[in-house]
Amino acid sequence: MAARPDDGDTRGVEGRKLEDVINHEQQQEQEPQQEQEQEQEQEQQQEEEQKQEQEQQQEKEQKQKQEQQQEEEQEHEQELETQQEQEQEQDRQPVTVEIHTTRI
Repeated sequence: MAARPDDGDTRGVEGRKLEDVINHEQQQEQEPQQEQEQEQEQEQQQEEEQKQEQEQQQEKEQKQKQEQQQEEEQEHEQELETQQEQEQEQDRQPVTVEIHTTRI
């Protein structure tokens, strides 16, 4: 192992080696935990995106339902207007009335 410059550390070579081993072990213990945290963050982000997509889809469907309902109401109103016009036209047509009289 390469000699370290003297930084005032009084533990000696064995103490430094032991610290290096401990640091390395801690780093290896942290790596899986960090990977797991990253995976959890990704999953959470995916869930958020799916939730947003679902909400957008629901809004789109609701809007379509409203538009369809408006169309149906307009069609119904149009049918009523047409029916009223036909009734008015019938009212305008001359009516033939036959009057029968008898003499006494």
